[in-house]
Amino acid sequence: MSYPDITISKMCPLIIQDADYCRQYGCATLERGGRIEILVDCSFGIKKLVKEDDGEVNDNPDIILKGFDGSIGSPGQSGEDGGAGAKAEIIIDDLQSSLNVHVYGGGSGGQGGRGGDGGSGGDGAYGADGGDGGDGGDGACGGTGGSGGELIIKYKTSNASKITGKELSSCGGEAGRAGSGGAGGHGEHDGRTGRKGRKGENGQDGGRGKLTIIKTKEEA
Repeated sequence: MSYPDITISKMCPLIIQDADYCRQYGCATLERGGRIEILVDCSFGIKKLVKEDDGEVNDNPDIILKGFDGSIGSPGQSGEDGGAGAKAEIIIDDLQSSLNVHVYGGGSGGQGGRGGDGGSGGDGAYGADGGDGGDGGDGACGGTGGSGGELIIKYKTSNASKITGKELSSCGGEAGRAGSGGAGGHGEHDGRTGRKGRKGENGQDGGRGKLTIIKTKEEA
């Protein structure tokens, strides 16, 4: 039985984000800068995997597993928590080039929403003092990073190719920015400028991903 080949490039990465993804590929070619990114639970097989570079492992991951990133919070609202990490299995029948794999606990937390700006003070009429500007709102907290990501890779190779990887924590979202104080109104004595709000807090990092690499022997 023949399976479709696939070419994965920097401009056209393989991003797996459809639920219950299950597929079998023939030859998968990773062009320089191409990557496989897994965001949902899935399992798939590759008959032969080849990279078009020199085959050496570098800092740029060829395969990334994480989860969906949280959205930025609305003004004054906390950032959305990162999605739970995907759980996936990949089976490679013939690995022809070395791979670098990064497994995160889940998606990154969303940035906290910005605090609202204080309103401007009203101008004084007929020589009256101007009104004070309103205080800026506090920035919201970033979302918490996701947890639970797990990737199992089983592979065979007919040469010296290998798989190395890192187990990483998903990042918490950045703190929301503080709102600016409103300008004081004009008058006999100008109103004061409102106080700037406080910056929010960064979200907590999520758990660390889990990577299991199993090299099996070629059949005689």
